[in-house]
Amino acid sequence: MLQKSACVEVIDAIQDNLPALYFVFSRGKTEWLAEELGREWDFLFPEEKKAVEDIIRDAEKINNNLFTGRRKNLRRLLLQGIGYHHAGLSPNLKEIVEKLYEIRLIFVLFCTETFAVGINFPAASTVFESTRKWDGESHRGLLNREFFQMAGRAGRRGYDPVGHVYIRIEEKSIEQTGFFNENEVEPVRGRLIISPNTVLSLLRWKTDDE
Repeated sequence: MLQKSACVEVIDAIQDNLPALYFVFSRGKTEWLAEELGREWDFLFPEEKKAVEDIIRDAEKINNNLFTGRRKNLRRLLLQGIGYHHAGLSPNLKEIVEKLYEIRLIFVLFCTETFAVGINFPAASTVFESTRKWDGESHRGLLNREFFQMAGRAGRRGYDPVGHVYIRIEEKSIEQTGFFNENEVEPVRGRLIISPNTVLSLLRWKTDDE
């Protein structure tokens, strides 16, 4: 018998507390974990699948290249109620994923921390694949501010009496829970970095006026 992947075991354990935002600190890993879950779970009823298909087809009428190449897998996963969201997606794909999540047709969304900043998409649960991230120089533990920004998405007003936050850790790395303290949240400091990728993305997806 094949052993289930860690993310599948997590969702099996918390299936009564969905939808969930599953935070991952790697774009590629959001996609990989979504694929892993898609091999085991399909959350949508036939009528829900039709609603997702209708939304996707309407978007494809405007841009028929939305789900070409490596994004074909995202189309299939969305029809199972599973998605991923990161800065590498085109704005049009992000919009579809966000819309499906907002109308409760995505039950598990694997996302990077950018999903927790500036948009109000609450969940019944938030899950942390890890509490360590690469900050451009080294791997480090999450700051209190970073943790609570993401964890704070758990709990939907009018739906959930409480929000649930889960941290997946290895048995040998108990210290990675971080012992986060809401009373010690660090101050916010702006650190906008203009990289070549930033410029290329702006040129590709924005008009001259924008």
